[in-house]
Amino acid sequence: MASLSVWGFDSPGGAFSAGVRLDELAQEGAARLFDTATVEWAHGQSKPRTTQTRSRFAQEPRGKSFWRSVFDALVSPAGGDAVPESLEQFSVDVEDVRHLRDRITEGTSVLFVIAEPGDRRRMVEAFGGASRYVELIYSNLPAAEEAELRAAFTKQ
Repeated sequence: MASLSVWGFDSPGGAFSAGVRLDELAQEGAARLFDTATVEWAHGQSKPRTTQTRSRFAQEPRGKSFWRSVFDALVSPAGGDAVPESLEQFSVDVEDVRHLRDRITEGTSVLFVIAEPGDRRRMVEAFGGASRYVELIYSNLPAAEEAELRAAFTKQ
């Protein structure tokens, strides 16, 4: 079953770069990628830029309406506290939406990944490991799997 994970980066280009690396992992067969999208907020810009990533190896990409509802909920001033159906299917609730919205700030980027678990070691490598700033902001993985993933990105 596909899960949603949302990753935060401390640079506007971090999410896009990680998305490209995930696409490469999917090509190699180390990950089963369904879809990805980014929210990037460059310094000096009045608002973030949202992009549905066009992965060449995505198995079942979501449509524009799926991602538009996600982006509207997170970056649109009219988004309010409503949780779109697109996010409800991944167990995202109102508190999660607020938390995600708070994490989208100028000078950062966020990567949304819909995938099935793959080779965790390769994923950690793709994201740059604990040596660079990346944080798992949200996932609907089982608690043990999420804890394992978080531990992989914690500097020792």
